[in-house]
Amino acid sequence: MKLFSILLSLIAVIGNIKIFGLSLFDEILFLLLFLLLVNFKYLNKIVLTDTLPINKYYLRASFSYKLLFIYLIFSLFIGLQVDLYFGKIRWLIILFALLFYDYFAYIYQKNKLQYSESLQHLRIIYFTVFNFSIFYLVYALFAKLFFDISPDLLQAAQVEAWYAIWATTAYVAIIFLILLFYNKALRANGLISKYRFFAAYFLTAVIVLYFDTRSAAVILLIFIFVEFLKMKFFSKIFFSLLAVPIFVVIAIFAEAFINDFISSGGFLLTLVDESSAEETLRDFDRVAHYIATYDFLTSSSTNALFGSGFLNAGTTIKDYYFNVYYQFGVNPGNIGTNIAGNSQVATFGLSAFLIENGLIGFFLLLYHVYNLIRAATTSNLLISPIYIIIIYPLLFLLFFSIYLNDNIIFYLLFSPATIIYPFINSNYNKLS
Repeated sequence: MKLFSILLSLIAVIGNIKIFGLSLFDEILFLLLFLLLVNFKYLNKIVLTDTLPINKYYLRASFSYKLLFIYLIFSLFIGLQVDLYFGKIRWLIILFALLFYDYFAYIYQKNKLQYSESLQHLRIIYFTVFNFSIFYLVYALFAKLFFDISPDLLQAAQVEAWYAIWATTAYVAIIFLILLFYNKALRANGLISKYRFFAAYFLTAVIVLYFDTRSAAVILLIFIFVEFLKMKFFSKIFFSLLAVPIFVVIAIFAEAFINDFISSGGFLLTLVDESSAEETLRDFDRVAHYIATYDFLTSSSTNALFGSGFLNAGTTIKDYYFNVYYQFGVNPGNIGTNIAGNSQVATFGLSAFLIENGLIGFFLLLYHVYNLIRAATTSNLLISPIYIIIIYPLLFLLFFSIYLNDNIIFYLLFSPATIIYPFINSNYNKLS
């Protein structure tokens, strides 16, 4: 279990680092983990009795997981017909591994968890992500203090430099989703101290303010809100009295951040009140991607249903994207900096998924998330199911704002064997 947890934690953190523009390391580690899981299955022919009871909704989630990845593989074959290059061949291997990962990870944990203390193996993932978050902050502080490099220039998407090793703050935000989730799970089962528990929240808050990351801010606030809802009455009163001065202080020192957060997506206001004020054009480029996506999907029934094929979004969206700028009379300016290669425009995760896989693929994704939520709410877990439920709206938030599709941990969070099975309580199951 230790090796399983080490590899899973490294996959989670290393996918957020780009060295010389490459982020293939999480893919390599994932394939290594997959091969080890397969090897375990075939070296252990006798599967022991499952002490963690699973219900029909868990089985449905496992089925819809497979259905989703079968469709993505089908979509990739469509994409291969349109534009063949090495990256798609690589992803053919990865998608097949992801298709079977849930089954092999389930078999492995089904055997091993009988000999491990409940959730102990997840401490490795938690502490790896916690230490990575510290490194993320220290790296930025070091760059600022000794080289006067601001945090935004450490993002590989913002500048091409040897020190720019992060994708973007929104891309890295998935780490804090994982950190706060495991933080709660381990604390609820007495595996970390309350000081460590609050330290994770404090660390996330500091990073939110220093990196000016709106995505991580939403993740932090949602987790705090859920914590508040789960408190007892008098604890809520005490927390409220304590929180008011804290938020006042934060508001004083972070006015710029709050204004930045509130104005996010300001271009949407233009569509509502027909204002042409320059400030309402904030995030126009982000909204333009989704207008272009809508234009593509409505261009034909085939595009709407099946999309253009996996990994084809950049090539497909290009003309639609430029047309949106012309349609609203916005100067494209240095839009060329968004061009990847000679024929592609980078887009976001959700727009890419819709363009590549169509409404059928999106429906399968939503159906799978529904099954995951049902599996969580109908099983007796070692953590309140609300913490699993909030993962997916927050994951869709990141999916909307950044291209997460090349981050392996993004896919693994959709695996029931990753996110639900380790938390099932062996003593009782709500639905047989």
